[in-house]
Amino acid sequence: MHQHYRTKAIVLKKEDRGEADQVFTLFSQEFGKIEVVGKAIRKINSKLRAGIDTSYLVEVEFIQGKNQKTLTDAIVIEKNTNSFEVQELFGKILDSVDSLVVKEEQDERVWELLYSALQVFSSSSGGALSLVYYAFLWKFFSLLGYAPELYHCIICNNKLLPETFSFYASEGGIVCWQCIKKIPVEDKQFVKQIAVNVVKILRLILQKDINFLIRVSATVGDLQNLEAITSLYFDYLKEVVA
Repeated sequence: MHQHYRTKAIVLKKEDRGEADQVFTLFSQEFGKIEVVGKAIRKINSKLRAGIDTSYLVEVEFIQGKNQKTLTDAIVIEKNTNSFEVQELFGKILDSVDSLVVKEEQDERVWELLYSALQVFSSSSGGALSLVYYAFLWKFFSLLGYAPELYHCIICNNKLLPETFSFYASEGGIVCWQCIKKIPVEDKQFVKQIAVNVVKILRLILQKDINFLIRVSATVGDLQNLEAITSLYFDYLKEVVA
């Protein structure tokens, strides 16, 4: 007899399978990242289809079969009904979790971070959320064991002074201007200049919770540099995790 399980979860993505099924990737409070199959859920008369969709906070019930988990119940707890731009930005957060988290490893800290992000993105305006998006990613990287070194040069270990810095993704931290020449040629692809203000922003991100960061402002230039550094590190981590 199959055992039933029930858990809260945030829906990371969904994919069609066959004529009427869908596979949902969830990050759940009790089980971490899991996949559940919604049998015939795309049919108009399916009782499950209204209770689960991408970015929903849901309570789901599933049965564990020999080869897959099958969805038996889904209740909506919260939907992100904000603007399209806000939902799109939150979708990038969901993609990042799906990309970097391995299946079926419970992590209460990641759950709490993702849940906090959902609350913020469900209730705040789009203009205030760009920094929150980057804050989530860097906090997420840190929870996965890839917290960046932001106070000392990762090559000479000297304390960083407000000068020209570079971020060295494959080594996970800042390099001072004097040590740039020490980076091997083959690693140059992992290096990008980082503004002093962006280093300060990253320090603040790792010190404060997401709700505090809604009130923090950043210039367009700083956000562009933060985007470039974040993308560099994220792309590197996807290769490492894979």
